[in-house]
Amino acid sequence: MVLRQIVRRIVETFGTTVTLNSLRQETGVSSHHATVTYIGFLRDSYVVTVIHKLNRNRNAPVVRDSRKVHFEDLFMFHALRAWALGRDPRQEALNYLSETDRIAKLIESVVANHLVRLLFNYQPSAQFDYTGQLFHWQSANQRQLDFVAWVRESYVPIKVKYQTRVSSDDAIPIIDFQKGEKSACGIILTKDSLEEKGSYVQTPVHLGLVLI
Repeated sequence: MVLRQIVRRIVETFGTTVTLNSLRQETGVSSHHATVTYIGFLRDSYVVTVIHKLNRNRNAPVVRDSRKVHFEDLFMFHALRAWALGRDPRQEALNYLSETDRIAKLIESVVANHLVRLLFNYQPSAQFDYTGQLFHWQSANQRQLDFVAWVRESYVPIKVKYQTRVSSDDAIPIIDFQKGEKSACGIILTKDSLEEKGSYVQTPVHLGLVLI
């Protein structure tokens, strides 16, 4: 089943920047258009969140460039992952959660879901579409931001670093983004660090989720 293959590829690549071509590798999907159809079906079914790259010059998403795909619900992630792999759901969930780096990827998906909800609360509408307000970003030096949210006429750059130690280097993508003069403050979501810096704040992810 092609959908099962697509789900497996999303499980393998979620949380990273990925192209349509790489998403359809090792699947039975024959074209970019078919890949878009399957991803669109999962998005419209509230299974995944698709986040496009931000074009700073146009203040718009680059729909033909790389994207990040997150799962909207962690129960759905574990259920679909087990289905795609053909394994026991409970045991596979326990195996997955045994590795810290995998937990960090799930945390990033939770943050994506909360950001979509936040943006909807600012502009509740039956026609709400987050793709024009929530992006990922990459600098000319290939430094990446997990999220850039357009909130109240300003961009908020967000980096997820679910670890105890956070260095000043982790803030470089935020500082790079702020050079465009469209953002006053950035956020690094950490495991347990709470600290205010010059142009950004570090806050534990559980506190950050309360705020967003």
